[in-house]
Amino acid sequence: MTTAMWAAVPFLAVVAVDDFRHRRIRNRDVVVFAVVTGCVAVTLAIDRGGHVLLQAALGACLAAAPLVVAALAQPARMGGGDVKLAVVVGGLLGPISPWLSLAAVAGALVLTLALMAFRAVPHAPIAPALAASAVTTLLLSAVL
Repeated sequence: MTTAMWAAVPFLAVVAVDDFRHRRIRNRDVVVFAVVTGCVAVTLAIDRGGHVLLQAALGACLAAAPLVVAALAQPARMGGGDVKLAVVVGGLLGPISPWLSLAAVAGALVLTLALMAFRAVPHAPIAPALAASAVTTLLLSAVL
């Protein structure tokens, strides 16, 4: 099931590298990533059934929830691009399991907070950690 999902990984990498270098997630990059993720979800739905689209939507909602809360609580620390990226990553991982989407975001948050504590900095980009967490999730789902 995850073979088609690997097509979206290069686009996720572009977003992660851009956020790491410039501390900015561009809408055009997220839109391209979203289109590719949507095509993957539709392809999987044709192959596996319509429930895959529901799982993708649930994964997107579950992945975005923690970042929406963080953005509302601390708007200066969490950008809208981070939330949009989490929605798309959740949509990508949702067909595997919507709960994995939430786990991937939680892993990214823990990784980012650990990096901030280790480097003693008040801000750190979350997209690289989210990309690493999503790719790790895809790898583990392919193995297990």
